[in-house]
This record gives sequence, C-alpha cells and structure tokens, in this order.
Amino acid sequence: MNNVIRNFGKKINLNSAMLIYMIIYAVAMLFLSSLCTIGLTGEGDDYTLPVASILNRRSFNILPEDVAYYKKLFPRWSEWIDAYSLSGYIAKGGGEMPWYFPIYAICCIPFTVFLKFLNFPTEFAFPYTNIMVICISFIVLVKCLKRPETEKALLLAILSVNPIIFYFNWTSAETFIYAMLIIACVAWYNKWYKRAAIFVSLAGMLNPTIMSIGIIMIIHYMLCWIKGKEEKISWGLYIKGSILKIFSYGMCYIIGIIPMIYNYYNMGHINLTASHSEYLTGRETILERLLAYLLDLNYGIIAYYPLLLIVAALLSVVAIKNKKVDYIIWGGTFLINMLLYSIITHINCGMSGIARYNVWGVVLLIFGVCLCKNQLVHKIKFKRIINALLVVGVFWTMCIVLWYGPNVASNTQYTSFTPLAEYVLDKAPGIYNPLHSTFSSRINHVDGGYDYETPIVYTASDGYIRKVLASKKDQEYLMDNYVSCTGDNKWWKQKVHSLTEKESYISVPPKYAIEKLPSYNIGEELLFGLKNYNAGDYIISGMSEQEDWGTWTDGREMIMRFQTSSDSDVLVGKIKCSVYNEKQKILIYVNGKTVYNNEFEGGALQFSFSNPGKGEVIEIRIELPNAISPSVFGANDQRLFGLGITTMVFEDDK
Repeated sequence: MNNVIRNFGKKINLNSAMLIYMIIYAVAMLFLSSLCTIGLTGEGDDYTLPVASILNRRSFNILPEDVAYYKKLFPRWSEWIDAYSLSGYIAKGGGEMPWYFPIYAICCIPFTVFLKFLNFPTEFAFPYTNIMVICISFIVLVKCLKRPETEKALLLAILSVNPIIFYFNWTSAETFIYAMLIIACVAWYNKWYKRAAIFVSLAGMLNPTIMSIGIIMIIHYMLCWIKGKEEKISWGLYIKGSILKIFSYGMCYIIGIIPMIYNYYNMGHINLTASHSEYLTGRETILERLLAYLLDLNYGIIAYYPLLLIVAALLSVVAIKNKKVDYIIWGGTFLINMLLYSIITHINCGMSGIARYNVWGVVLLIFGVCLCKNQLVHKIKFKRIINALLVVGVFWTMCIVLWYGPNVASNTQYTSFTPLAEYVLDKAPGIYNPLHSTFSSRINHVDGGYDYETPIVYTASDGYIRKVLASKKDQEYLMDNYVSCTGDNKWWKQKVHSLTEKESYISVPPKYAIEKLPSYNIGEELLFGLKNYNAGDYIISGMSEQEDWGTWTDGREMIMRFQTSSDSDVLVGKIKCSVYNEKQKILIYVNGKTVYNNEFEGGALQFSFSNPGKGEVIEIRIELPNAISPSVFGANDQRLFGLGITTMVFEDDK
C-alpha cells in the first residue's frame, strides 16, 4: 500500500512539474515574441494574404482589393506587401492562388480579429497562433500519451527545447505542421487511428509529402486489423462486420486530399510546387539531398540532434537484428517522408537555422526513439546510458538554439554558413563536405546557388582559405591567385594539379596558410554592380550578392587582399558608397594599422596608407560595428547591411 501511495505521489509530482514547465514555457515564448519585430519571413505573403482575402471577400485567392484591405489589417507590413509573389496561377473564380492551401491562415484569423479588437498590432497573430498550437500539442502529449510519466517528460523536453523555437516568429506554417504531427503521433501510438488520420491530414494539407505518413498508418491499421481476426470467425463475416469502421477510418484522410482536389479543379495540378519542373530537376540526386538533410552542418538534423541520431542508429541495429517491427515502422516512416521531400530540388531555400522540412520531419524520429528504446534495450545499465545521451542531447540543442538566437535564429543567415559549420570548416575542413550547391549558396550569399561557376573558395576568419570547390579548368587561376604565406607551395601545387574534369573539393588544413593574393593594377576601377562586376578576385569576405546598383557589405567586417607593382610610398583608396540606416561608424585597417575612424553618411570615402612595397601583401579590413539587418524594420532579410558599395579604386598618392 505504501508503495502504491509513493508511486502515486511521484506521478502527481511529475505531472505537476510538466504542467508548471508548460505554463512557464508558454509565458516565456509569448513574452519573447512580444518583444520582437515580426517580419514577413519565409513565404509570408502566401500565408498572410489569405487572412485578408478570407476576411475581406470570404475567398482563398488574392485580388488587388485584398491587398488594399491587407494594408489596413497589417499596417506594419504595408510597404513590403506590394512586392508579394504568389504561385502565379489564377483561380477559376479570379484572383491569384497562393502556393499553399490556407488552413494555417484560417487558424490565424481568430487571433487576428482579437488583436484588432484590442487595438494591438495584428502582426502578432501569427507567432501567438504558433505558440498556441504548439502548447496544445504538448498538453495532448502529456495528458493523452499512454506511456509512463518519465517517458512523456523526456519527450516533452526534446520536443520543446528544439529548433522549432526558431520558427515561432515566422509567418508560415512550420510550427502548425510540427504541432499537428505531435498530436498525430500520440494518437497513432495509442491506436486512436481516426484521430491520427485527421491530424496527419491537417498537416498534409500544407505539404503533400506528409500524406506518406498517412499511407504507412493505413498499412499499419490494416495489418493490425488482419492480426485481430479470431480463428472462429470467417473472413466474410469479419470483413462485413468491419467494413463501416474501415470506411469511416479511410474517410478521415479526405481532409488531406482537399487541397489536391482544389488545386486540380483550378489549375489541373494536384500540387502547385510539383507543377514546376525546375523544383524537380537539379544537379544533386535525391539520395544526396536526403543525406544532406540528415548530415549537413547548416540545415541538417545532425547539427541539432547528434546524440539522438547516434541512439537512433544503435536502436536500428538492435531492431533489425531482433525483428522488432514497431521501431522499424517509426524509423521507416521518418526516412520515407524525408526521401519524399528530398525530391524537391530547392534545398537551399529560406530557413532559420535548420531546414524547414527537417524541423517537423524529425518529430517521427523523436517519437520512435523515445517510445521504443525500452522495448529494444533491456539491461538497466544500457537504458541509463541511452537516457543520459538523450538528456545531454537536449542540452546540446539548447546551446545551439541560444548560440544561433532563439528569435528566428537571428545570428544566422540562410545564405551564409551557420556558426557551427564555420567552426568545423575553420578547424577541420576535411570533415564537412556539403552539397556543391549549398557551398555555392553560402559562399556567394545567394538563394539556391544551383547555377555557379568554379572555383568557389571558403576563407576562414584568419584570412586563409580552408576549402575550394574546383575542377581542372581552374588550375591556372588557383595557382596564379593563391599562395602559401609560409613560402611552401608544394602541397598546394600537388592538390591543384590533381583536380579532374569533375568538380571536387580541396580541403586545406590551417597549417598550410594558403591565402588569396591577386595582383591589382593601380588605378583600375573596381565595379560592384551586377552587370560589370570585377571586384570578386580581391574580396576575401564580408560582401553580399551583387545587385544592379552595387553590393551591400554583409556582416560587421569586410576583408580584401591584393598585391601591386606600385613603387609609391603612399597609396590612396577611394570608395563610392551609400550607408544603411542613415549613418555608419567605419573603421578601416590596412595591414593592421588604423587609417580611417569616423562616422559616415554616404558619398565618397577616401583614406591614405603606406605602401608596404612592390609585390607585398595589402590587406584591407573595413569594420562596421553598427551594421544592421533589414529584418529589424520588418523586412524578410537577415543580412547585416553597412555600406552599399558601387565603385572602389586605389591610386598612387600624387
């Protein structure tokens, strides 16, 4: 009796602790969201414009009058929405169709109306809805999952201390999908098949690859149905007695098919994204993208869940060896869903930290590991080791989330390497070999990065290169423009001359100190505009992609390096540029010496410096301590702007 009372007390205490945790979590997330500027992130126009069209005309499709209504409904976004970009398809009833069926927009309407009534900024309807649905899913997990309280607590920890936090302030459906999948997984484990079907279908309305989970659920349901037949009952009677139950279960999946029917009726395509062939053909194979979703240090699962993946791999070996079907089903469902979204070639798209598909796709793996580990491992010692690894994994994830910035991973940009990827590239470049398009995207700071010219070079913070993507045609350029500052070029020459017609990586250990050192012709004007851009050879880091007018600096430091044949004692640098956010503090260093330190409001910037000599290294560092992101002002742009450079020239001092 005493043991019963003691166990009941422990259960009550753990339940209370989880309840208190969820309340604190919700309040903290709401508070943090309320302090942030909510911008149109991701495909924010696709998700927010239907709110206006539904409230304005009870329509899913967008007309100019809906845009005008939108500007009144969301005034903080009024200057950005004119540049909206939807699917380009026109519905039969008129109006442009968003890429996504507006189930998420419908869910955001109650908060939109409520905040408007309170005269509170309606833009917060989206993060508040995100936090609400995630908290509902946590409540369902804690109250409904038929597992011991300790397992539910571990699941709650992994699912809440999670990169999904990056997406709470996104004006898109990632958090909604994540929450629906949590509820679906709870229902599936409990064998509440109809509820599982409904919630996976709600998630599938926004991404049809999720319906693959539903297909596996159906197969699992039918296998359980076959297994449930008693020998004394004939198959005819068994089928007759079950037909209505099976039919009603199948009808629950109709929800997920509604967008396909709607899209086909309007455009003759069941999915608008898949109707564009450019999203289905690319340089990389489906398998390469799947491995990148798993193992890439920027957007892959391994960056956030390394210990979970290790445990999952070990459990897979045990499950296959012992033919434990439950874990194989969970793991297989996770991989099949990932395989399907790997078909889409646009892997280097907008994201905060982790890839958007991965942020909700990993839910299946988390449930599979946490729910099946005790069935697969029986020794107490090994159970404790696995639980310890998973708990340490939660702290790892928390550190990454804090490192990157909980608010939309504000310390990262999806067109630049994440801090973790940069650290590995700087210290051990041979470990990390990303997709070539990912390397292109994050070096050149462009969305996608699928069309590129080699060589593409990664330069570490110390100014020396660490990784090069090149082929045989690039050999002469690499030998002419990159040298070892130690004077030992034998290793570099060997690696460059081993390049073949097929592009590949050269990983450069720090000890070789290979640096970029092109020769600059005194008086040559460097152009930063897209059409006549010729400054790239001299830029080491700190510049964004080129635009028609010029190029923005990206970050708080820009570095360039070159040599000249000038014998002049003094050289003069002249930069024509604008500034972002009215004025910028600028510090310019040449070979470590300060040559300019002032606030600048744009125009012509000029500085003089001592010429180190003919053929000697000239390294210019421009520090911009007040560089700021347009996202602070509500734009969907995480870059850090300082100077907008149009031209630059270096001359002998006369």
